[in-house]
Formats: sequence, C-alpha cells, structure tokens
Amino acid sequence: MKKPAYKLKFTNISYKDMKNLDNKIRKHILSKMIKLSKSLYDFRKDVKKLKGLGKDIYRFRTGDFRIIYMLLGFEIVVLRIIDRKDLLKIVSSLKHG
Repeated sequence: MKKPAYKLKFTNISYKDMKNLDNKIRKHILSKMIKLSKSLYDFRKDVKKLKGLGKDIYRFRTGDFRIIYMLLGFEIVVLRIIDRKDLLKIVSSLKHG
C-alpha cells in the first residue's frame, strides 16, 4: 500500500468527537480522511476553505458530518468532527476562541 502524501493528526477534541460517533460512521469518516490524505485534489467539490478565521482552515463534507481541519506542511490536522447541524456554532467558537 502506498504511503499517504499527508500525515493525519487528530487534536484531543477531534479524537473525542470521533470516539463519540457510532462505529459505522467512525469507520466511514476515517476511510474518507485516509483517502483525502492520499489525494487532496480528488475531493475538491467536498472541501471548502472557511473564511474569517485568519488561518488555512477547511471544511470537508462527508454525509451528514463535517470535518474541520487545517493544513500544516504535509500534515492534515483534524480540529473537529461535527454533525452538519452544529457547523455554524462550532465555526463561530473557532473564530472567537
């Protein structure tokens, strides 16, 4: 198997987010994140840069969930994994805190 182009890293809170998910959803999200790490450009339509945060923070859409992450060199740092209904509340908290 080919080594991923980008290394995946999870913050403590994103690890907790992942841990709280149903096992089937967790596996699906992890599978998508591994695919994203191998080729960022294959998922252009599902990735959006979040504006107003002053950093290179992105939102990756998969099903009803959104993965908030940032790129640091050749690392994808997962900040949060959230249900889409909570997206505005979480992004707002990132802006202010």
